[in-house]
Amino acid sequence: MGGTDYHEIDRIAGDAAIEADPEITTMAVQSRQSFIRTVRYLTGAAGIRQFLDIGSGLPTMQNTHESRPAGRTRIEGGLRR
Repeated sequence: MGGTDYHEIDRIAGDAAIEADPEITTMAVQSRQSFIRTVRYLTGAAGIRQFLDIGSGLPTMQNTHESRPAGRTRIEGGLRR
């Protein structure tokens, strides 16, 4: 998916997953695209203005706060440490 924040073991595990299921990369990209479309719909047409984002804490691309129109919603992250 083009990320840069990972460890060597992540690449090894990713390569093993791709070897086991070559479609997994396409599925991961489509899943992220669906997430982005959903956030944009919810903040636009559905009028949602606040989200509680309880993520895994792992680095990813286009998180909830990056996928919404700027200034239109409030994003609260869960499980602060």
